[in-house]
Amino acid sequence: MRKMDEYTYDLYSKLEPAVEKIAYHDMGLTYEQFTKEDLDAITYELCKAPQDRSLDFWGYVSVVDQMDQNADWPDITKGIERVIHKYLKH
Repeated sequence: MRKMDEYTYDLYSKLEPAVEKIAYHDMGLTYEQFTKEDLDAITYELCKAPQDRSLDFWGYVSVVDQMDQNADWPDITKGIERVIHKYLKH
């Protein structure tokens, strides 16, 4: 994985548990379908995506910075699911 600045690392550490829960629990993916490398790649992409990318949930990412790891993230869950689906199709 590429080197992250402090802000990106903090955001990554908050997003990774959410992406993992959504992929394995909510979407029912297996570890063969969605590997640790996939999890890392998607989480990193969510943290480093350009501001002009048309990700539906991007406006909510700034809210993540203020949330703890146990927070409920209903506003971005669907956006993360769409990113996972898109990633797995490629």
